[in-house]
Amino acid sequence: NEWLKGHKMNVYASQGTITKMLNIHQLFNVFAKFPEIGFIFHYRKDNDLPEKEKIPKNILLKLWVPQNDLLGDSKLDFFITHGGLNSVYEALYHGKPLIVLGTTIDQVNNAQLVKHRKCGYAFTRAAGINEESLEFAIKDVLANLEEYKKNAQKMSKIMKQSNAEEEFYYWIKYTLFAGYEHLLILAITKYNHYQLFNFNVFIHISHSCFMKFFLADTILLHK
Repeated sequence: NEWLKGHKMNVYASQGTITKMLNIHQLFNVFAKFPEIGFIFHYRKDNDLPEKEKIPKNILLKLWVPQNDLLGDSKLDFFITHGGLNSVYEALYHGKPLIVLGTTIDQVNNAQLVKHRKCGYAFTRAAGINEESLEFAIKDVLANLEEYKKNAQKMSKIMKQSNAEEEFYYWIKYTLFAGYEHLLILAITKYNHYQLFNFNVFIHISHSCFMKFFLADTILLHK
C-alpha cells in the first residue's frame, strides 16, 4: 500500500510466461524508461535476477501477490499479463486496462478479446515482442488510458450484472429435475458424411480451380 501511494501511477506485471519472450533484464530495461511509474513485478524463484543495486528503483519485486485484491485497488492503473483466462477476467472484472502478451493456446484468443473490446494493447505473436514493442505498448496505454479504462469498466459492469451463485443453483436444480443429456446436442450428428469430412468444400475449391485454369488455357489457345 505504501508503494502504491508513493507513485503517480502503478502497474502490475505478472511473470506468467512473459519471461519466455523477454527475460528479466529486458523487462527491467523497459520499466526503467518510465521512472514516474511504479511497477510491481511478480517473479519466480528460478528467475535470473540482476544484483539488487542494479534493479531500477521504480520496480518492486514480489514472490507472491494477492492478484485479485491488487487489481481491485483504485491506485493500480493497468496490468501487464501473459493473457491467461483468469488474469484477463479478473482485470476486466475490476475495470483495469491490460497489455496482453498472448502467444499460445487460449492466450491468443484472450489477447484478441482485449484488442476487440479496446480494453488495452494486445500481442498475439512471440515474434513481435521485444523491448521496443513493449515500450511502445506501454506508451500506447498511457496515451489512451481513459478510453481503455472506460471500455474495461463497461466490461466490468456487464460481468457484475450476472449473479453467478443464482445461475449455479439454477442449473443444479435444472439438471436434477430434467437431466442434461438433451442439452448435449452435437452438431456432428446433423452432418452428412460429405459435410463431416469437408468433401463439399474440397469439391467446390477443386472445381473453381479447374474452371479457372480451363478458361485460361482456352483463351491462350484461342489467341
